Amino acid sequence: MALFQNHVGFNLTKSKLQLVEVNFNDMNFVLENADEEFFPDFIEPEVKETKLISVLRAAFNSIQLNKPINSKFSSFLLPYDFFKIVSIPFDNTLLDKDLTELIKWEFSVLYPHLNSNDYIIRHAKIEDSTILKNNNIIFYALEKRIIRIIDKFAKSNNLKIKFIDNVHLAANLTIFSAKDYNKNQNSISIYLTEEAVHFMVLEGTNPVFAKSFPYQNIQEIIGAVKNAFGSLKQANIDSNVIHKAYIFTDSVTENIIDQIRTKLNLDLIRLSPFDNITQSENVKNNQLLQRKLLTFTSPLGIVLRLE
Repeated sequence: MALFQNHVGFNLTKSKLQLVEVNFNDMNFVLENADEEFFPDFIEPEVKETKLISVLRAAFNSIQLNKPINSKFSSFLLPYDFFKIVSIPFDNTLLDKDLTELIKWEFSVLYPHLNSNDYIIRHAKIEDSTILKNNNIIFYALEKRIIRIIDKFAKSNNLKIKFIDNVHLAANLTIFSAKDYNKNQNSISIYLTEEAVHFMVLEGTNPVFAKSFPYQNIQEIIGAVKNAFGSLKQANIDSNVIHKAYIFTDSVTENIIDQIRTKLNLDLIRLSPFDNITQSENVKNNQLLQRKLLTFTSPLGIVLRLE
C-alpha cells in the first residue's frame, strides 16, 4: 500500500469550514483544492449534534459545488475552545497507571462539573527539558460526543478519518517540515483566533509550555501578545534560548500581524508551506484562495502528517 493516500483536511473554526485536499501524483504532492465556507452562526463546544451536522453538511456541499473532492481519507481540526488543555507537574517515577489517575484527578479538580470519562484525554510528558526546570505534563481533553459527531459526518460522506487534532498542533507540523528547520532549535509558536492569542514554546518538536491569552476586541490584541511573551519570564523560561518565533492564523488579517510585528518589535515568521508543494491549475487560477492561502496552513499540516 502507498505510504501516502489522497487526503483531505477539514479545519472547523467557530465561524467557518476550511478544506484542503492534497493528492499524490507522479512522485509529487499536488494541492488540488483549498476552499472555505462560512457558517450562518458561530459554533460553540456545547453545540447540539443536529446543528453541527447540519452546518457541516451545508458548508461541505457548498464547497463541493465549486470542486468535488477525490479523497477517501480525511482529517479534522477543531478550535481551541473544544479542548481542555492543561499543564501540570508530575513525578517521573510514577507508573503509567498512576499517571493516568493523576490526570483524571487533576481534571476533576479543574472541571468539577465535568466527567473525565466523557473525554478522550491525551498527554505529553516533558522530562529532562533544557528549558523548563520541572517535569510537566500537558494534557489535551476532547469530548467524546464531538468525536462521534465528526465520525458520523465523515461516514455520511464516505470518508475515512485518519486524525482529529487541535488546530495549533497541526500548524506546528509545518514548522517541522520547513527546509531550514533545525530539530535542535527552540521556538515560539503563536496561533491567533478571533478571540485569543494561543502561545506555545517548542523544544525541538515538543510543546513544553502552552497558554492562551483572551482579548475582547482587536484593540486589545497587541496587549495580549505582549502578555504572552511576558509569560516566559513567569514560567522561568529564558528568552535567550528561543531561536525563532512563528505566527499562524485562520482569521486575523495580515495587516494586524504586521502591526503586532511593528509595535512590539517582534521578528515573527509567517511560514508559506505552499511554496513547497505543486499547485493544481484550479488553485492557481482562484484569486480568492491565492489571497488567503496562508490561512489554510493548519489543514495542510494535518494532511501531510504521516503518523
